[in-house]
Parts: sequence; structure tokens; C-alpha cells
Amino acid sequence: MKIITICGSYKYKSEMISVYQQLTDLGYIVLFPAMGCERHDKKWYLELHTEKIAMSDAIFVVDIDHYDWCAREEFRDCKDDCSFKFVMRDENKIAVISTLAQLRKLPHIENSIIRSSYLIDFEKCLRIGIDAIELCWYGEEFEKVASGDLYFELYGWDCDSIVVLNPDAVIQR
Repeated sequence: MKIITICGSYKYKSEMISVYQQLTDLGYIVLFPAMGCERHDKKWYLELHTEKIAMSDAIFVVDIDHYDWCAREEFRDCKDDCSFKFVMRDENKIAVISTLAQLRKLPHIENSIIRSSYLIDFEKCLRIGIDAIELCWYGEEFEKVASGDLYFELYGWDCDSIVVLNPDAVIQR
């Protein structure tokens, strides 16, 4: 049985409860953000939630106003002080997603909750030898092939990034 942790802002508590109920009805074990523990500080909540994520097979992000949050937090560009660099081994198999066709070649999970999205089956990708998945649909080099529909298919995964599935694919420095 799969374990899923719900992530999201407390202001969307009712939406998170609805997702919790739907996932539970589908047979998932669902972990919910801690609430009502006012005696603890923000660090405690973050550590507890991080532990829940670590024991999960997947997370489900309830994100109603992502773009408003980005604007409020001035979250636009990756800065060196909050990022890191790494090198991938040359022989790695990296799946690149910049079009819907490329996305649909990856294994996926059937899901009745998010019918409009394509849920990549990361575990199956790793089993078939994919070491990492790179999303690159912004920037001049991809302007002609990128599609706005890709945002909805990926349920809001909307920044150039790479998900390393196989930690052995990264060269330690």
C-alpha cells in the first residue's frame, strides 16, 4: 500500500482535507501536515513534515495560488546562496521533457483524482534505467517546442529542473 504525504498552505485546509478523503477512499495511507500544535515553532513543524515526506512513496501538493505566492515571495530566479551544483556521469540516461510527446513516452500512474495531469511513475522510470528526468521548457532554446499544456499535464511543475532518480548517477566532489 502506498503512503502519500499532503503538502500545502494551512489556508487551504479544507481543500487538503478533501484530497485526504479522496486519497484515503482510493486505499492510500495519507499523512497530513501537523495542525493545532501551537506550542511548537515553525522549525518543529518543518522537521516533522520532512520526516513524513521521507517515509512516503509520493507527495500530493495542494497549491491553489502558486503564482500569487511566487510574486509575494519574489520567487523567480535561482540564486547561488539557495542552490547547489552537481555533475552527472556521462553514461547516464536522462529523460528530457520539453514537449507533451516527450512527457507521454515516460511511464505514468493512472489516477482518478488528478485526471487532467500526467503523473510520472518515477519508480518505474528508475526500474527501466532512467537515471534522471530533466524538465526544460523555458528559455530561448525551447521557445518553439514548449507548450503551455505541459504545465497542466505536470500539475504545476513549472521550472527548469532535474529530478535525480538514481543517486549513483551523480559524481561526488
